[in-house]
Amino acid sequence: MRISEYRNFVITCAACALLFDRGDAGPVKAQNPSNLPNVHRIVESSIAATQRQWQARLHYTYIERDEDRRRDSAGHVTSKDVTVSRTILVDGVPFDELVESNGRPLSAGEVRKQKKDLNKLKREDPEERAERLRKHWKRLRRLSTKCPRPSTSSWSAKNQ
Repeated sequence: MRISEYRNFVITCAACALLFDRGDAGPVKAQNPSNLPNVHRIVESSIAATQRQWQARLHYTYIERDEDRRRDSAGHVTSKDVTVSRTILVDGVPFDELVESNGRPLSAGEVRKQKKDLNKLKREDPEERAERLRKHWKRLRRLSTKCPRPSTSSWSAKNQ
């Protein structure tokens, strides 16, 4: 799975965790329930939007630039990795082809590996392709079910 897919998933989960965790916010004041956001609806719509985005990938060819920055405790960038990849469709299945890493083109060995992987996909028979897609969707579904969801009883108890 691509780093950007994980990033989208992590952002969704972080937003869910913030919505659910009241932490040490002190005593909860009575509020008009009609003014409160429906947390379940927010979480479910966020997960559904992420799944739609993952599914939409199956219909497009695109170039993606992925930048990963690591910071020290003061917030200064200590290192940065930048990769550029091209996602193409091979018999209706996305294939991520690395184009460059940290501003440099791929080495001859990396190019050979990319071509080998692409040729392997092109030679897949329909059963192999179906199995690979099944595993791909199973992994995405598993990720989306790991996103925290509030339990009705604990959420209600905190907000009464």
